[in-house]
Parts: sequence; structure tokens; C-alpha cells
Amino acid sequence: LAAGGNAKMPCAEHPGPALWAAHDEAASFAAPQVRPKYARDLGLEPRHMDIRLSIDLAARSLAVQVTLTVQARRSGLRSLQLDAVDFHEVAVAESALRFDYDNRLITVTWPDQWSRGERRKVTISYRVRDPLTGFAFVQPDDHYPDQPRMASTDHETERARYWLACVDHPSVRTTLSFAIETDQDLTVLANGEQKFPNHDVVPASGRKWTYWELDYPCPSYLICIAAGDFVQADGGSHQGKPVLAFAPRVFYTEANLQLSFGATAELLDWMTQKLRRPLPWPKYYQFAFAGGVGGAMENI
Repeated sequence: LAAGGNAKMPCAEHPGPALWAAHDEAASFAAPQVRPKYARDLGLEPRHMDIRLSIDLAARSLAVQVTLTVQARRSGLRSLQLDAVDFHEVAVAESALRFDYDNRLITVTWPDQWSRGERRKVTISYRVRDPLTGFAFVQPDDHYPDQPRMASTDHETERARYWLACVDHPSVRTTLSFAIETDQDLTVLANGEQKFPNHDVVPASGRKWTYWELDYPCPSYLICIAAGDFVQADGGSHQGKPVLAFAPRVFYTEANLQLSFGATAELLDWMTQKLRRPLPWPKYYQFAFAGGVGGAMENI
């Protein structure tokens, strides 16, 4: 009996827990074929993801290599499952590990059991072609010749799995590092702080690598990457952190962006003062996407 409650014996007016449960089941709005869904067991939990990604806009494809740093929350485990939908050419770099892929889950199995608190790494490579969701591509075509060239992630709530091998659930939060290859003329954005701002250009291929790093734990649905021919508007800074806005160059000018986003730093000053909490992340960037992303989406 819960403290403060009023105990009642079952009767016509108060039929008791068994009948309440039967009533709740009968009145459920869920279809009969719907099965309960629970968060995955986190005996082995990813703590960091190092994402190496090559974006091919023209082919609407991605070449991905993800190195996960995994920690055991209890002893005796050997297997890790990662969400991964419709991947191609899946491989695990560590030859001692066994893996299985059923087009929805990658299961990696170690030959020996883990000890509680132990950390290990696993590197998985694969390709993704024209993903159903989670990563949107936009480029000019015969019907829309004025479309911009750009690509962006869109993960909420569990759609990172359509291009990123991960435990795609909000309860799992990792730090992140990115190495992103794109055409040399594209601006590349991602979570955290940009490293090596001058990029790593490969002149012979017309491609470049851009590096970002986030030290704040981030769930998969808040991971964000955007690449495109963007115009940029400088919104100043908030407590020493840069405030910038981006949008497709073919549609917008810097003046357009200032009209929409120019007051952002002032709003951040007001909000953090009102909440008495500082902005915990190293920057505040906003970008406008031309299509394929539904509504607005916040990311870390």
C-alpha cells in the first residue's frame, strides 16, 4: 500500500487491479500486431565514435569508416550490436573479431570475454547508397536545374542508423570526432569545434578533408553534418563563442541571413541570463537546408 493512499476492497465501483489491467489492454490504441519495444541492453556501451566519411554528392553515396571506443559495464560479455540499415561492403578491420550483418544489425563478437570497466576499439567500414532517410542529398537535376549542391544529416529520432553504424538510441551518448571528405569548394559543418581550419586539401582530386571534434557526450539523433555551397553570415559571438548562419548560395545572400538570424547572439545573451546557465557547447551555428529535412531540427 503506497503511503498516503486510500485502500479500497474490490467491488462494483472499484473492481480491483486485475480488471483495471484488462480494461487498459482492451482500450489500448495500439494495433494488435504491435510488439513492445525496449532500449537495447548496454552491457557494452560505446563511449566515443571516430567517424571518417567521404561524401559523393553526384552519386548520392557515402564511404564510411567508424571506430568505436566501447566500455564494458559488466563482466562476461563478448558481443556488441550496432544499428545499420541497408549498408554495403561491410567489413571489420580487426581480423580476430567475428561479425554478422543481417541488413539491419551488425553484431560484432570478440573471442574472449570482457571485464567490467574494460575499454576496447572496433573499426567498421562500409558504403551507403542513396539512403532511405537520415542523410539527405540535394543537387541540380533536369526538373530543378537551380537546386543548390548540398547534403545534410537528419536523424530524429532514430534515423542515424540509415548511414551510421551506432547504437541508435537517445540513452547512448558518445563524444565525437569527424574527418569528412568533400569537393574542395564546399563548406563542411559538424558538431563541436573545427580542427585544422585550413583543411587538408588533395589537389589532384579536387577534394579536401575537414575535421571537427566534440568533447561533450552526444546521442546519435543530435549528431549533425552539413556540406554545401553556402553563403555565410557572421552573427558575432556569445560569451566568446562564435555565432554564424549558413544557407545555399544560389538562394540567399548574407543580407538575407542577417534579417533572419542577425539577432541570435542577443537572444542567446538573454536566454542564458534568464536560465542562469551558460551555453555548454563551443559554438552556435544555424543553417538553412533546401530540401529533404522535415521542419526545424536542433543539434548539439
